[in-house]
Amino acid sequence: MKPSRQQIDEILKNFHANKYFDVEKLCVTVTKEFPKHPFAWKVLAVVLKLTGRLNDSLIPSQKSVQLEPRDADAHNNLGIILQELNRLDEAEESLKKALTLRPEYAEAHYNLGITLKEQGRLIEAEASYKQAIKLKPNYSEALTNLGAILQELNRLDEAEESLKKALTLRPEYAEALTNLGAILQELNRLDEAEESLKKALTLRPEYAEAHYNLGITLKEQGRLIEAEASYKQAIKLKPNYVQAYNNLGGVLKQRGRLEEAIISYNKAIELEPRYVEAHSNRNLCLNYLPSYSPLFIYKQHLEFEKQFGGLKVELPTILSFVKNTNYRLRIGYVSADFKEHSVAFFFEPLLKSHSSNVVETFCYYNDRVIDTTTRRLMATCDHWRSIYGLTDQNVVNLIRNDKIDILVDLSGHTAGNRLLVFIQKPSPVQVTWLGYPNTTGLSSVDYRFTDIISDPDGDVDNLYSETLLRLPNGFLCYQGNKNIQVDNVLPQNRHEQITFGSFNNVSKITSIVIKTWSKILHAIPTSRLVLKLPTLDNDTNKYHELFIEEGISKERIKFYQRAPSFEEHLSLYNIIDICLDPFPYNGTTTTCEALWMGVPVITLLGDRHAGRVGASILTNIGLKDFIANDIDNYIKLAVDMSNNTKYLQKIRRNLRKQMQEAPLCNAPSFASDVERVYQNIWYKYHQKQT
Repeated sequence: MKPSRQQIDEILKNFHANKYFDVEKLCVTVTKEFPKHPFAWKVLAVVLKLTGRLNDSLIPSQKSVQLEPRDADAHNNLGIILQELNRLDEAEESLKKALTLRPEYAEAHYNLGITLKEQGRLIEAEASYKQAIKLKPNYSEALTNLGAILQELNRLDEAEESLKKALTLRPEYAEALTNLGAILQELNRLDEAEESLKKALTLRPEYAEAHYNLGITLKEQGRLIEAEASYKQAIKLKPNYVQAYNNLGGVLKQRGRLEEAIISYNKAIELEPRYVEAHSNRNLCLNYLPSYSPLFIYKQHLEFEKQFGGLKVELPTILSFVKNTNYRLRIGYVSADFKEHSVAFFFEPLLKSHSSNVVETFCYYNDRVIDTTTRRLMATCDHWRSIYGLTDQNVVNLIRNDKIDILVDLSGHTAGNRLLVFIQKPSPVQVTWLGYPNTTGLSSVDYRFTDIISDPDGDVDNLYSETLLRLPNGFLCYQGNKNIQVDNVLPQNRHEQITFGSFNNVSKITSIVIKTWSKILHAIPTSRLVLKLPTLDNDTNKYHELFIEEGISKERIKFYQRAPSFEEHLSLYNIIDICLDPFPYNGTTTTCEALWMGVPVITLLGDRHAGRVGASILTNIGLKDFIANDIDNYIKLAVDMSNNTKYLQKIRRNLRKQMQEAPLCNAPSFASDVERVYQNIWYKYHQKQT
């Protein structure tokens, strides 16, 4: 006798009630006794899937479709299984068949949305979810998934609205609360995001995604210790959580635990070898560690090309628009930092000073933030393109349609880079500049802008995949804030003690740096050191302990948190007599800011670009006597200069004017240098094509 629907429904009811039944016996029963009963095969497929036997559920599901090809439910179920097996094209086919049979099948529209989203077809996924909601207005799962799609499409207000509708229907829906928290975090409503995520965790304490998103929110709030704990809890609950390992690496790096950060990034890469962000984050982190040689770091960067350089380019490299060498060059700049960011401080002077007779500028912006700096850049460039959320191929197509002659990367391996676009060579000539202190590792990037101090001629060329182009007056152009005035009175004269300072990223303050600075403080017993941390949580204890280990009492180290405004940040230099540059990764923006505020910077001439930028800046403004050739000389310079108060007072009074008259702050001259190089490399390219 065939099992009735009622009997099979009872089996499922017992399963959901966690009552014991023999799955193997059910398999035998269906196979031997009811081989032509489609509903039995369908139920067997569902039971196998629910008991974790996803692969085993496929054949029964296919069998149910074969026996009853007009059963929309069977096609929908098969589509779900194929989707979970990552056979997305087949899943799409099955779900569309279900909708052909039953166009008003809300669940099939919903499942098709999941499949399309997994294929990266976000607009189509959005349409499927909206159709599911239209057919079933109280479909909280579809509203939740729609919110996630809208978030990826950067339509955050709509995403928030969709998730709040889901929560109106189902207030204790942990997935919706988690997704809402992620959106609120992106909207910078961090307190609300934290509240939503913690509510989700109250409902589902074992929900790894909620712990992960809470980690993001806490990090954005500067609560790094709590963020670290959240990421670790997410990993504990979901051991293969690739994104959590990557983000944990970021927190560890920000807390100065660089070796641990490398381990975390490596784990993410081990789990997902083609995880672009983790590769770039690891490469960036390597620059901070003195224990790795420049050659080792270079070889690690080449691994990026080995992993991602095999991308197939759908469109051929366009050579048809090779033009006369005298025409106006179309220059494209790609960055996620066209906002209040250190990259913009150096890029804006160039953009403003470009000659409209020589170049036509295109800015490709890879972020959603629009601030006052962004608006200035938008008004300055000839053509503005927002590429945030666009696929690499769409960005490639956009650049090709713009017929860019020279494409310039301003990110390297920093956050928000689009190196996978550069891999596909969307422009004939490609350059990297400014945003990253090392090679991209990509053979598709032709040149790298630098200078003779940062990269001595001939000595380091073999450590770059790009050809080095050494600009004649330095590779940087700085634009200082003229609204902030320098306090011309030397702080040492007011306080009768020398105050050293460093406002650099704490990731740069390695153990060797702390040992060196401690020797300076020992040599000048009345001196003190001012440091800035992004937050004043327990990390201050860590750094105090490191100095105490070197014999420096807690009272001599003063910490400041990130200033509420840029003006207040610069004003803090008015309490500093001399700044100390970290190594092997020097400051760049912080060095220029210190000099702008009349504070000289002692730097160590290192063995790599990241460790020679300080020397480049000081040479550029005529302050070479603050450059040390080794650590002993670095310590001696600090001691000698601290005793030369008349010289320090003179520097403080004249340094801004000295900077303004130096090549470092001469934007028209810098732009002319860059444009001349653009014309030369375009001429070389043109010659190769003719």
